[in-house]
Amino acid sequence: MEVERYEMLVRFALMHLIATNTSVWLRTLINEIMFEYEHFKHYDHKDDEHHATAGNYTPGQQSTSDVFT
Repeated sequence: MEVERYEMLVRFALMHLIATNTSVWLRTLINEIMFEYEHFKHYDHKDDEHHATAGNYTPGQQSTSDVFT
């Protein structure tokens, strides 16, 4: 391949590739941040008191009272 012959074109193509990948990465990052922000903004905060007292309990998991009875 004659890279030396088309050095300016190869350099331009490489810069274009890097710029395109960077812009796609930034756009994806911003979209993910906005998605998480919207999810947090619309989160139902009424259950905060319940979640604070429930600890690490997840639905379907045995509680300690179930184990010892």
